[in-house]
Amino acid sequence: MIRRALFFGGLSAAAVAAWTLLELALGFHGPQAEIGRWTGFLSIIFPISAVVLAQRAARRARHGLSFAVGVKEGVAVSVVSSALGAVFFWLYFAVINPSFRVGSIAPSPATEALTVLISGLALGLVVSAIAALLLRSPLGTPFK
Repeated sequence: MIRRALFFGGLSAAAVAAWTLLELALGFHGPQAEIGRWTGFLSIIFPISAVVLAQRAARRARHGLSFAVGVKEGVAVSVVSSALGAVFFWLYFAVINPSFRVGSIAPSPATEALTVLISGLALGLVVSAIAALLLRSPLGTPFK
């Protein structure tokens, strides 16, 4: 489980970071910030996909997936993804693009990072529970 969480959580965080840097390169965190307000929401696809893919991999490895194990797998991925994401966004707001925070209500890059961490964990718990409900299967049951 830990290896899956590190792999899929790291993949999710890397994808969100790459998406954010792409938005910066396209000017969505500067001159075209209005577009960036909307495109930023698309990055939610990466952590959701990571949780689902990790749960599917666990189901294959265990020859079934209970709800509890599915939630544990998803939350583990979310912890890794949120922690790495928080570090990235602290660096982003403190070093890479500090001018992006000018209109922000958060007082510091650390507050922004904490917001990323908490919201990522909350989203991860909800997504993990929903995906575990949809992907659960009795042990030993054939599946695709």
